Amino acid sequence: MIATIAGGGSGDSPAAPIASLTIPQAVAKDKLGNLYIADSGASRVHMIAPSGSTTTVAGTGIPGYSGDNGAASAAQLNEPGGLAVDSAGALYIADPANGAVRKVSGGVITTIAGPAIGTPLGRPNSVAVDSTGNVFVTDPVSNSVLKVSLDGSVSAVAGTGAAGYNGDSLSATVAELYYPTGVAVDAYGNLYIADSGNERVRKVTVSGIITTIAGTGTAGDFGDGGPATAAQVFGPLSVSLDSAGNIYIGETNGQRVRAINSGGIITTIAGDLAFPTICLDNCSALDAPLEPQGVTADTAGNVFVADTGSYTVRLLTPEGGPAVLTVSSSHTGSLALGSSGQYTLTVSNTALAGPTDGTTVTVTELPPTGMSVSSMSGNGWSCSGNSCTRTNVLPAGQSDPTIDVSVNISNDGPSQLTNQVTVAGGGAAMTGTQDLTVLTAPATTIQTNPTGMQINSDGFASLPAPQTQNLYPGIHVITVSQVVPVSTGTQYAFTSWSDGCAASHTIDVTAQATTYIADFQLQYQLITGVFPANAGTVNVSSGTFFNAGSTVSVTATGNSSYTLVSWGGADLGMSNPASITMNSPLSISADFGPPGFTCAITGDTTASVADVQQMIKEALGLAAANDDLNRDGTVNIADIQKVIAAALKQGCLY
Repeated sequence: MIATIAGGGSGDSPAAPIASLTIPQAVAKDKLGNLYIADSGASRVHMIAPSGSTTTVAGTGIPGYSGDNGAASAAQLNEPGGLAVDSAGALYIADPANGAVRKVSGGVITTIAGPAIGTPLGRPNSVAVDSTGNVFVTDPVSNSVLKVSLDGSVSAVAGTGAAGYNGDSLSATVAELYYPTGVAVDAYGNLYIADSGNERVRKVTVSGIITTIAGTGTAGDFGDGGPATAAQVFGPLSVSLDSAGNIYIGETNGQRVRAINSGGIITTIAGDLAFPTICLDNCSALDAPLEPQGVTADTAGNVFVADTGSYTVRLLTPEGGPAVLTVSSSHTGSLALGSSGQYTLTVSNTALAGPTDGTTVTVTELPPTGMSVSSMSGNGWSCSGNSCTRTNVLPAGQSDPTIDVSVNISNDGPSQLTNQVTVAGGGAAMTGTQDLTVLTAPATTIQTNPTGMQINSDGFASLPAPQTQNLYPGIHVITVSQVVPVSTGTQYAFTSWSDGCAASHTIDVTAQATTYIADFQLQYQLITGVFPANAGTVNVSSGTFFNAGSTVSVTATGNSSYTLVSWGGADLGMSNPASITMNSPLSISADFGPPGFTCAITGDTTASVADVQQMIKEALGLAAANDDLNRDGTVNIADIQKVIAAALKQGCLY
């Protein structure tokens, strides 16, 4: 059976199955059940606890070399490779790009071999530690396996430094290796070496003699079911042992994991180069695609594989052996910010696995930021806080009753979150799942008065109001234009938003539905002129566009004794200043007469009937046409009307 237990997600937990892995290079497990993962691409080492929680135990994520004698989580690693754990729980890390081996004990990191302490290594790829604390390191650059003793001295235990193969049953220190990449040590002190360039797996006994235990020197997949020494291997990069003496080989190029039993017979237990894409999870491991970089086995016969091809860590369990539990999480639709929601959890035992062993099974909710668990319940489950437990035997291929999880979503949550759940116990290895959930933002309605004006939120394309948008809580920018042209001489001018702010301003969206209204004022244009040109000026109270229905004051001022004769374009009479009501676009002109110009034609200083009579005579040709008051080239009825208008106003000088 195969299942994914880490990778394929994002972030550093709290749920292991969603921890993102960049290049999972190696795995190791301690006696407490903690699983360590070297993520070479992220320059970090993660730990997955039996409860399912995951943390970074070494590395900052920034490649480099720093931090010795300080917290390992604050120290820099550079493409960490192989891992090993000693009986006291100390973690050893091959730090290849730094040419060093690091040790983490009690959360503090030190260097046990490397340039910083005068024992430089080429490119340490894999590490193993024996029962007395000696650390063994593969160095592909020097084609050797090195031993770091308790006193810190470094010596070669296999390989001459030259790349090659010069036979077996030799002293390991005179035997040639070719790019050794993996190393393991058994309870007796025998070493096992993945001699990848020679397409072999070698063994060095405690007496120092080297032999080949798998591989012929020719890359391939021939030989399953027969002696490992007569079988081909293809790119063996890693090697591990379980407590029963079985040997596990990660063949990267062969895309499979092989096992050699205590009788020396080799078989493929996971992966199949001929059928690489049939199955991914919870199925026969022989049908799964793999690119194993590192392997490790626990006392129960489970094998953990760092699978760089899928950026995950995979768990291999014997079919019909321990239970293989899965947990699923589902919800309906989307959940709204500032509201409650419901998830349904289901625990199942995979069809080809064995039954659970009757020990307690624990399901744990690990809610992300923005979500909290308010209650959990399920038939036969005992629930408290964020977890539920039950004790029963669950046969293969069956599921326990579902668990209902009620959650609360915060007012200021993200646009989406992932519900994270783990299940452990019953004799099964921990696993988990994730449930991506889209959160619905509150309705933010943006209107204009009058409707139809273009609005813009957060710099995106303008749309006609009203618009209802689901803006997520936080700061946003809404904008309308200061001026919106309608037609010649007509426009709308922005006055204010309903919150009293400027045309472009920020709003702080919460989980509550909110409406914002931008008010506009209709305006008309007033165009002024004078006649003749340069005869004077027209002064307007302010601007050229004025609110519809407003009253505007205009004043005409003549130059060099020019006097106002009349206003043209609007019925303003002789008023100066004059008042105009803006009910439409207007164009007016102040008409000026020359110095001394008068409409008292008879010279009696008063516009009267006599002046009208004089004008009529001139219009009829009975007098000189020198009283062309409106300057249209002839004395006519229009000029008479001007005299009458002046007479009615009891004056004539403009």
